[in-house]
Parts: sequence; structure tokens; C-alpha cells
Amino acid sequence: MNKIAMFGCGYVGLVTGVCLAHLGHEITCIDIDDEKVENLKRGISPIFEQDLPEMLAAVLANGNIDFTADAKTAVTRSEIVFIAVGTPTGTGGEADLGAVMEVAATIGRYLNSHKIIVTKSTVPPGTGDMIAETISANCAGHETFDVLSNPEFLREGVAVKDFLYPDRVVIGGESQAALEKIKHLYEQLNVPIHCTDRRSSELIKYASNCFLAIKISFINELSRVAECLNADIEEVAAGMGLDNRIGPHFLKAGAGYGGSCFPKDTRALAVQARELGRPFTLVETAIAANETQHLFIVEKIRRALGVEEDGNLQGVTIGLLGLAFKPGTDDIREAPALFIARKLVDLGAAVSAYDPQAMPNTQPLLPRVAMADSAMSAIRDIDLLVILTEWPEFTKLSPTELLQTMRGRVIVDSRNCLPADTFRNHGFTVIGVGKGKAGNCS
Repeated sequence: MNKIAMFGCGYVGLVTGVCLAHLGHEITCIDIDDEKVENLKRGISPIFEQDLPEMLAAVLANGNIDFTADAKTAVTRSEIVFIAVGTPTGTGGEADLGAVMEVAATIGRYLNSHKIIVTKSTVPPGTGDMIAETISANCAGHETFDVLSNPEFLREGVAVKDFLYPDRVVIGGESQAALEKIKHLYEQLNVPIHCTDRRSSELIKYASNCFLAIKISFINELSRVAECLNADIEEVAAGMGLDNRIGPHFLKAGAGYGGSCFPKDTRALAVQARELGRPFTLVETAIAANETQHLFIVEKIRRALGVEEDGNLQGVTIGLLGLAFKPGTDDIREAPALFIARKLVDLGAAVSAYDPQAMPNTQPLLPRVAMADSAMSAIRDIDLLVILTEWPEFTKLSPTELLQTMRGRVIVDSRNCLPADTFRNHGFTVIGVGKGKAGNCS
């Protein structure tokens, strides 16, 4: 058993802390939000994440985890200190490392013996050097420490599963003894552990996310071509995915990527590459393609309503199902639904919306959108329905019930998740993404 301090109780820190406690380690999670700390002590998670509440309750009951705002006690009692605080996008697209450096300074002030400092936050290559410098600058004594990189690869909605059954674990650092210590934390998982230098480890995280973002942007742009060629993007993706060099994952056309990772990390790497004098034009193009995909969905809606490109949507009522950036989470950061909802309202439409988990997070950000208490309430008397997140309950909508609830008979399925033929047989016009002439190629 290792004594571990975990700075940050967000998606990464909380899931990592709870899962390490589940593996038998003694974890103290630190957060500056006193209310969050008290709720976590009572087993109340601040995020919606599958399997997390049950695992949190179990590790609280066996005493393997605690939550505190007392950083000093947590650091002094620990052998290993994880940094898992946010690195949001800065004003110029760069990663904002303010919280990371504040934690590094705190660790330095309370360093009382040799510690292994592990960066779990997604940070630009070279950040580990800055963390080490900040700790040294704030350390009053002569205690030694090692700084390692251990990036996370957790998908929201299945983060607990991803921690316990990962494809690989990546650890970067220069001290072999420290690398072995952190490797030991994960040995129970019985997966490949890739040890490398610290900067390469930091870059692996950015490279992985940027590559997947490029893959998504590729299939989204290809879907626009498929529509004009009267091809089916799902058939195209299936055929591509059978090639082992390509694989089937992240080839699902839709409304664009969102969430806390892909938008932020693509921008950060693009900015850093430009600063180095080596512009990463492929990543920059993927970012631009993703932003236009949102507008592409809006244009589908306008065309479906027979509205010209420069026309407004005055007098039109639209229902949106799904606000989270993906099913299985309440996270709305950079969610395509936010952009699309705001644009529809700006065009004059009356918009109602429903999401089974993301409503509390969304309501303050979309004050001009009517938040419904159920899917049926959101689509009552609407002219057009838009599916923006493929929650299971939306994929099981009854066409008969929709006939009785909606005023119009048009559905824009931005996730290609409905049985389109079934709805068409009931008199609906169903417009997907990358679905030949049904996509209304102009």
C-alpha cells in the first residue's frame, strides 16, 4: 500500500483517486472547494460517471480514501503526490497552467521528505521542468524529489472502466527508481506499461488526442462529400474500419467533437507548435473542420425547413434532444449542442431542449432555451426535432408517440442513431449526416 496525495477532485483526479483506492492504496484527495470536499466525504460525487458512486462508497467504507482541503497534512503524510487539476484553454489557445503551478508551489512549501511528484493533468511538453523549478523555488529545506509524467486516457462516461482496463499505461521520468515505484501502482492491471522520458510522455498525451480529433474531423468532412455523391457514410466507415491499419474507432460522423480534452488539447498543441516555429497545419485544419461541422448541422436544419441560407427562423419551434457532448456524462464543455442551440436562437427560432443528465449544467449557459423536464415535453408541438446526443432513451423513441406529440414531421438526426426507415414509414422526413441525398447537399 502506498500513501498518495491527489490534488484535484474533478473528472481525472476523482476517478484516479477512487480507482487507486480500489486497488488498495491509501489516498487523500485535496480540493479547494470546501463544499465539494464535504459532499465527497458523504459519498456524493460532483460528476455523473458510470460505476463511480458505487466504488466511491466502497472505498470510503473501507477507509482507503479521504477528502480534505488541508494540503499541508496531505502532502506531509504522502509518499507520492499526483497533480490532477485542470488545464483549461488560455486566451490565446494555449494551456493555462496556473492551477498546476499553484499546486507545485504548494507542494514545495510542504515538502518534508523525498516525494515522487506525478503529473496527471494534461500539460504541454516541458511542463515537468517548470513544475520541478517551482517546487525547488518554494522548498525551504534540502528535501529531494522526482517529477514524473503519467498522462490519463480516460473517456468520460466509461472512465472507471478505462482506468481498470486500459490499453496501456504511460509513465515518463528520468529516475529509474521513481519509474519503478509508479509502475508498481498499476501492476495489478496487467497491461502494457510504457516507460519513457518525461517530455515524450507529455507529448504522447497530446499526440493521442490530436490524432483522434483528426480522425473525427476527417470522417465528418468526408460525410459532406458522401452526401453530394449519394453515398452512405456509415457504409463507408464500416468498409474503412475493416482495414487493420485504420480500425473502426472514431469513424462515426456527427455534429463534431467536444468535451474537456479534444478541443483544448488540439488548440494547445497547435499553439505550442507555432511558438516553436513548426506549425502543425494538420491539427489546425482539424480544429477548423470541427468548428464548421457545427454550422453544417445548422444549415441542415435550415434547409429541412425550406429556409434560404440568409433567411431567419422566426416563427419556427425546434426541439433539441441531448446537450452533453456525448452520452454517459453530464459534461457540456465545448459540446456541439451549445453552439447549435445558440445559433438557432440567434436565427429567431423558439428552442426547447432536454438531456437526462446535463440540464443543471446547461441551463445557466442557455438562458434563451426552454429546458424541458422530459423528452416528450421538449418536443411537444415543435416543427422540427434535432438529435444532438445519442442517449439510449432517444434511440428508442416511438414514431407513433412522436406523431401524437410533434406538430412537424422532420427529424435531423446528427448522430445517425435513429432507425430512419422505421420513422420514414410513419411519415417522417429523417435527415442524417452523410446519408446521400437525404443530407440535402446543396
